[in-house]
Amino acid sequence: MTFVTPSLLLGALLVAVPVVLHLIMRQRPKRVRFPAMQFLHQRHEANRRRLRLRHLLLLLLRCAAIALLAMALARPSIQGAGMRGGGEGPVAAAFIFDTSPRMEYQHHNVARLEAAKELALWLAAQLPSESQVAVLEAASGASAYSVDLAAARQQIRRVATSPVVRPLPDVMADAVQRLTEAEQPRKEIYVFTDLARGSWPRSAADRLRADLERLPSAQVYLIDVGVEEPVNFGLGDLRLSAQRLAADGTLQLSADLYRSGEVEDRPVELFVRGPASELEKRGQNVYTWQPDAAQQAEFSVRLPSDGTYQGHIRVAGEDSMAADNVRYFTVHVEPPPKVLIAAADPDDAVYLTEAIAPRDLPEGASAGFVADVEVIRFEALAGRDFSETAVVCLLDPPPLAAPVWQRLGDFAEQGGGVGIFLGRRAVPVEEMNGPVPQELLPGELKRQWREDTHLAPDAYQHPVLAKFQPFATEVPWKSFPVYKYWQLDEPAGAATVLLRYATGHPALLEKPLGEGRVLTMTTPISDPAFRADRWNLLPTGFEPWPYVILASETVAYLADSGQTPLNYAAGEAARLPLPRDNQAEMFLLTRPASEPVRQTIDLAQRAVIVRATDVLGNYRVQAGGMVSGLDLGFSVNLPEDTTRLDRLEKADLDAMLGEDRYSIARNRDQVDREVNVGRVGTELFPYLILLVAAALLAEHVVANRFYKSAP
Repeated sequence: MTFVTPSLLLGALLVAVPVVLHLIMRQRPKRVRFPAMQFLHQRHEANRRRLRLRHLLLLLLRCAAIALLAMALARPSIQGAGMRGGGEGPVAAAFIFDTSPRMEYQHHNVARLEAAKELALWLAAQLPSESQVAVLEAASGASAYSVDLAAARQQIRRVATSPVVRPLPDVMADAVQRLTEAEQPRKEIYVFTDLARGSWPRSAADRLRADLERLPSAQVYLIDVGVEEPVNFGLGDLRLSAQRLAADGTLQLSADLYRSGEVEDRPVELFVRGPASELEKRGQNVYTWQPDAAQQAEFSVRLPSDGTYQGHIRVAGEDSMAADNVRYFTVHVEPPPKVLIAAADPDDAVYLTEAIAPRDLPEGASAGFVADVEVIRFEALAGRDFSETAVVCLLDPPPLAAPVWQRLGDFAEQGGGVGIFLGRRAVPVEEMNGPVPQELLPGELKRQWREDTHLAPDAYQHPVLAKFQPFATEVPWKSFPVYKYWQLDEPAGAATVLLRYATGHPALLEKPLGEGRVLTMTTPISDPAFRADRWNLLPTGFEPWPYVILASETVAYLADSGQTPLNYAAGEAARLPLPRDNQAEMFLLTRPASEPVRQTIDLAQRAVIVRATDVLGNYRVQAGGMVSGLDLGFSVNLPEDTTRLDRLEKADLDAMLGEDRYSIARNRDQVDREVNVGRVGTELFPYLILLVAAALLAEHVVANRFYKSAP
């Protein structure tokens, strides 16, 4: 038990007042002369005992009333976390701010972060003197304790939103670590948040509760500055049909539309800037925005010439939160990579050619990856110049001479891609299993495996398989059986298995070689359906769209075309591969709304790497002059979940923090009340006042009864 004003306990000394009054006002028994002295003496003793009992009862009631009043004025309380004293003693407090762009939401013309800072400044002024405060932001790591409260207030004023933030449970873990190092016995954690789900991932619930167990007596206060019924227009993540296109291709863009509030019509606009043009409006669509309705904004735009195209789509008009009204994009239009296909017969290359260089596309359709294909016979490989080639594909190769394997190995080491599709012409002899061809192949050929099976991917993280991930369970792999394939030794060294058959044997393997890569498939992709001895039906099954995706993504990965992203989330390091003929060692980086900055090219990685991506918008990388030099770009956007305004329910908070470990307050009065209860405890003042009133009432009744006049 603690007392807010323990000095008022001295009022209990007033208990002496009724004692003195009792001594002064006590009645003396009257002397009565009566003949029967024995009887009078007994009557006298009984009367004196009765009077003494009555006065003692009055004395106790009056003393109790005064003592209870003194205790009530001293404001005793019962602490919820144990018996502690010093309700106004110094505390160690952690002020945690959610600084995601979502906190820029305007309500009554006040941003949510500004409302949080105003409450924090007021709260810091209420802390007992000599308290220590650590100001932590979701945008950065833990902060050291401020030397004094004035310094803490300065830190609070400097808090600002940032595109790159950490989940609040991670920031709270830093706060717990700081508080465990503090000397003050009382610990308090204040989290200034809008209670949006995006800042409280469910996966962090167990870890957060474990962190809070390290400070079982710490009080956690959630200062809710969010809006229970927000009004907002928002765009989801932007989806592009491709990030690299051939000239005169069509780019298709789409983004989900989110609405909080009433149904309203609002346009969405598309802006594009070409390699030699200014930013211009290229489209506008008006949508009827409805809450909880699945809608998309869709645009198509033709990109006529080679170069880097950048732009954005945006919601027109004013909105309560601007952070989710714009989505940026970058697309690179370039000549198709040159792919050389070597086969025993040019007709064997028909299926692969159609997959990576399709003809007769519908008008306005996007072909995705498109290659400039040339088909030659295996005999022509020996004297072939690979300097202009991006990928070499061997369709069902026979044993090749060692110099040919050596030239292919040199080509891969210099950054080229080699695809090997083994079939009936392969033979496990020295020309296939010797040291020179094994520099490219992932393992020695053991035998041909005959069994009806099919491709059975178990993961889709690799770029070759990533396009299957959205509909992984719907791909009818069993409809494209594989009857025969090569069994290889288990891959050793750097070789990895990307795809297996249902039998568990490797189907597609990758082996890095120098700056390039080699992909090997253990069954061919060139057998026509009419052959009686066909090895599979991959390219010839009914509507073989899985083959088209697999083949085009395989060659695209070998060409490093479309695999390196041009669009990133805030905070991710951007990596832009350099052309092979690049000679520049410096480049100019132009960040959104900033002047160009000169930086060094990482020649070891043959790429421009930009790690400072904490500003949203379009970035430009240029080197070597405007005519024939390097001109690349990329875009940075917010992840969709950082701008969604969906709020947590009490059940979510109970699961995250523990049902009795936190309090929620929305304004100064609620903050003051919750902090008072947490710091001082549950006050007994109202209960003691009731007891005082009861004691005075009882004293009044008893006194009137005892001192009433005899009739």
